[in-house]
Amino acid sequence: MPSRGRYVLALLLCAVAAVLLLDLTHARLSVPFWYDGDALYYGAIVKAVGETGWWLDNPRLGMPFGQELHDFPMPDSLSFLLLRAMSWVVSNDVCRFNLFYLASFPLTTLTTLWVLSRLGVSYGPALLASLLYAFTPHRLAWGEYHLMYTPYWPAPLLLLVLLRLATGELALARARDLVSWRVLASLGVCVVIASTGGVYQPFFACVLLVSVGVYAAMRARRLRSLWLPLLLAGFTFAVLVLNLLPSLLYRWQHGATATARRAFFEAEMFALKITQLLLPIADHRVGAFAQTRTRYDLGFPGQASPPVSLGVLGSVGFLGLLAWLLYGRRRSDDGRTARLLDGLGVANVTLLLLATVGGFGAVFAFFVSPQIRGYDRVVVFLALFAFSALALAWDALRSRWAVSHRRAVVFALATLALGALGLLDQAPRRVCQDFDRTQRAHAQDQAFFARVEAALPPGAMVFQLPRHEFPEGESYEQLKGYLHTRALRWSFGAMRGRRADLWQRDVLAKAPGDVVDTLVLAGFAAIVFDRSFDSARERALEAAIVQQVGEVSLSSDDGRYACVSLARRAQAVNALTDVARRRTQALQPVLVEWGTAFVGAARSKLDWRACGASGEIVFDNWLSRARRVRLSMTLVAAQPSTVTLTSSFCVERVAVGRQPTTWTSEVDLPAGRARLSLASDAAPVALMADLPPMAFGVSELSVQLLDE
Repeated sequence: MPSRGRYVLALLLCAVAAVLLLDLTHARLSVPFWYDGDALYYGAIVKAVGETGWWLDNPRLGMPFGQELHDFPMPDSLSFLLLRAMSWVVSNDVCRFNLFYLASFPLTTLTTLWVLSRLGVSYGPALLASLLYAFTPHRLAWGEYHLMYTPYWPAPLLLLVLLRLATGELALARARDLVSWRVLASLGVCVVIASTGGVYQPFFACVLLVSVGVYAAMRARRLRSLWLPLLLAGFTFAVLVLNLLPSLLYRWQHGATATARRAFFEAEMFALKITQLLLPIADHRVGAFAQTRTRYDLGFPGQASPPVSLGVLGSVGFLGLLAWLLYGRRRSDDGRTARLLDGLGVANVTLLLLATVGGFGAVFAFFVSPQIRGYDRVVVFLALFAFSALALAWDALRSRWAVSHRRAVVFALATLALGALGLLDQAPRRVCQDFDRTQRAHAQDQAFFARVEAALPPGAMVFQLPRHEFPEGESYEQLKGYLHTRALRWSFGAMRGRRADLWQRDVLAKAPGDVVDTLVLAGFAAIVFDRSFDSARERALEAAIVQQVGEVSLSSDDGRYACVSLARRAQAVNALTDVARRRTQALQPVLVEWGTAFVGAARSKLDWRACGASGEIVFDNWLSRARRVRLSMTLVAAQPSTVTLTSSFCVERVAVGRQPTTWTSEVDLPAGRARLSLASDAAPVALMADLPPMAFGVSELSVQLLDE
């Protein structure tokens, strides 16, 4: 085992590599290294953990009801606990964000070095593999965009468990072995694996444990050798389910939405390609290598090439493992190195068969669950296996060749040079975004949102336009307001398909004047426009709102952002005698959801929808009691017929034909969701080429509240 000083040396070399490869001399910890895309989402998660103690709920996003993330689950409980602990020491949110990312480099170096040393690899080759693995191209390319996937440090701990299972050093010979320190330590590793790296790391871990367990049982010719691997895989899965339990219970109570719902073919889209493993990285330091990668990427226009390259040394280790598994000689007296290579080879080919295009991952997605789709993320483990094999081979060469002091010195220098060349091969010319440009953009945004916060009351709500879907919508750019303020509450971040999202959709479906009044009644103090998402519709909406409320209160220096205060309009609205009733109607509306049988929304200004023989409309009454409402709609049919309307609050038959017929009824709408079924006694007729056959159509549907 390396001495403490050698671990310190490893940390120093890791720090030097990080500073040089990431160009950290130009970075500032108070400014994110990446300032767009998913990095903004994870920046908001880090900030929320510091403000609220956890990540599932955020009272400053998704207003007016707040943000909840149960529909977009992340099982990374250990990572969130670490972020929570960091918030007690580091108060700045961006510093925590950057430090969490940077900390994964030394942690990965240490765990890999410790594990390889436990496997008998000498210090030099182990250090070489540890540094190469800590700076894999996959991690460098994704950076803070996939913050929860950057902790690679648990993977080497799993590797130690896998190889001990493969070599028979870890097994259940007797029942009392269940409480041995090695088994308990392995269970602890399973807890760590199941609580980091998203759902992918524990999923791949379960597959590896089962596969290596089968190999160990066949090698030992004892079925009981499979018991412990199955126990560890089951325990990992159980911890994963426990981490996801809040989201699972929430969905069971409130129902599922379409958020993050995957399709089975996505497993093929995001599958692993061996070509991409072996090709050079994008933006390689060597021009010929960079051109080779560019030429490959241009062959797939419109499809981003995932950063899964292993680099030259990683590719050597990967191909070496395949060659060892296929052509290596097997003898009963094979040494420990050979047995370790056998275990690495089995693990390597297991993930390769799982993740490659048309592999078992696609089979799993089609027959079991499409929610696992990013199979190219197995590169986290494939790189570890490749560099571990490289360390074993390099160490074997050392033991045979470096038999004298002079040769040992030459070998150490060769190891150092190999490591330096390997790191340069794995890191592109620019890893992080341009620091100067990022810092200027960050400072400009910070200055504008500081002015907005100073101009509004503490804790005021701000509505953001244009409205974007969340999560995985058009952009996460609108999180910048939250990231740069201390107390303001923002509309962006409403979970798709949930209460705040439905409310915002309903508000923006109104006329501009009604939009402003509804926002005022709901308690919003201002509207912030992001003009970088420019469109004719957004320009018209901004002009109409500004015309109603007065003038733009604040603008950013670059003209991107404009803030409009609603204070003047709020004075007029709050002076109304029935403001309490209006506020209730604004915050507790009756929303309308069209069933899937209705098609053709937004085909005309009348919001006309066609339907086949039958369809369903859902009225969602947010009050906890029944409400007296007037329902009205215009019906039209392809031929004279009768449409029957059936629900818990009314049953009526309406004669319809080619001329529009208006149906109106005053009903007591029950609390919660009430369904109105519409069924025609006429056969559907094909009227338009781009629409399915229709029996009737509905337009001008309205809900008027009568008792408030």
